[in-house]
Amino acid sequence: MTTPLKRLTFALRQIEQSRKMVASGPDLKRRDLDFVYQGLFLFAVKKFEAFLEEQLIGLSAGTIKWPPRRVDGKMQKAKPVLEGASEATVRDIMYGTNDYLKLLPIDHCIELAEPFLRDGFPFSLIKGEDKARLTRCLAVRNLIAHESSAARRKFEKVVLARTQLPTYRRNAAGYLRANFAGSQTYFEHELSALLHIARTLS
Repeated sequence: MTTPLKRLTFALRQIEQSRKMVASGPDLKRRDLDFVYQGLFLFAVKKFEAFLEEQLIGLSAGTIKWPPRRVDGKMQKAKPVLEGASEATVRDIMYGTNDYLKLLPIDHCIELAEPFLRDGFPFSLIKGEDKARLTRCLAVRNLIAHESSAARRKFEKVVLARTQLPTYRRNAAGYLRANFAGSQTYFEHELSALLHIARTLS
């Protein structure tokens, strides 16, 4: 049986394969590589948002199970508040009069989960470094998508302030293409963060 996590894992694997193919292929101009990295990253975040929505609705309707596990010394599990509600019912309530769910920044998702899952669990697990990594991913995504002064300021605050990059890489594409550790790029590092958080929620 396919699950939101499996679908996300498959999508991110395909995205990374595409990145590797382009990165190791014939020489491309820096501009062309920038376009590819930015487009693939936007697609990765889009797939992560789709995962969040599927997981949130499925857990809230009880059609997706979160295996009990020990958290902070005690066993925890996801408990739907609306017993017996279908996914369609949960979706209608969550959407209300909106055309879509605003799930990022992740605080929006956690807040949305609280009325439907006891203590917002497992979404309330996303904090500390996990939340910081998601914040960085979203800052990069927003700078690619909007290029507004607000998006630029956020990118500088949460990404550039903690990353040593040469001047020509102090933009979204330059950051994604830069090396994080060894031969691993920040693109790969951020995709691994998305997958790690998805596994926490699954």
